[in-house]
Formats: sequence, structure tokens, C-alpha cells
Amino acid sequence: MQQVADPETPPRSPGFVGAEDMAEGASAMLSIAEALVTAGNRVDLAGFEEEVARLCAGILALPKSEGQALAPALAALRDQVERLQNALPPP
Repeated sequence: MQQVADPETPPRSPGFVGAEDMAEGASAMLSIAEALVTAGNRVDLAGFEEEVARLCAGILALPKSEGQALAPALAALRDQVERLQNALPPP
């Protein structure tokens, strides 16, 4: 995601931008998976857990203020995971 200068928002570190990009990628993956499941298809989320673990590790390495700025993105991912879980057929 390209940063746009905003006088009220401090510049973000490369680590923040990377974590933000990873969160957006995870969100896109979950959106596609949910659409596939809703259409009756099976999905394979192999590797998703590792991707989220890398995202969390990246966020933990950020300064506290930058990590906290990503809290809404993490909450949105949690909500997407719950929607996908609810869309999955019973085992």
C-alpha cells in the first residue's frame, strides 16, 4: 500500500508498511476463501496460520504506537475468520 502524506499522521516505518501489507494480503485471502465456500467450493488454507504468525511477529517488533495502529486491521481479520468459520459446512 502506498503511503500518502497526511500532516496529522506521523510517517510510518518500513516495518509498519510491511505489516499493513501482510494484513491486507491476509484479508484478501480470507475474502476469496469466503466467496469460494459460499459458492459451495472447498478451500485449502494451508500456510495461512504461518502467514498470520509472521504478521503477528512483525507487529510485535514495531514500536508500541505503530503496533497499536494496526489493532483495527487485526480485529477485522478476526471478524473475517469468524465469518469464514460460520460459512464452512459442518465436518
